[in-house]
Amino acid sequence: MKMSIAWHEQCLANRKASLVKDIERLERIVADVERAKKDIEVYSRQIEVAKSRGKDGFYSDRFMVSK
Repeated sequence: MKMSIAWHEQCLANRKASLVKDIERLERIVADVERAKKDIEVYSRQIEVAKSRGKDGFYSDRFMVSK
């Protein structure tokens, strides 16, 4: 069935709005992934340093190490 130009324009507007939401969601996901990478780097470094100092454990939220 043939649809009117107005109908197609509305579909286009809906697709654009959906794309904007998808881009925003993707940006949040990318930020979450970057934050997780940094957290993993810090945690890995904490474990390395703790082991090198002969520790048998540590509080990850208190054990500060430099890069």
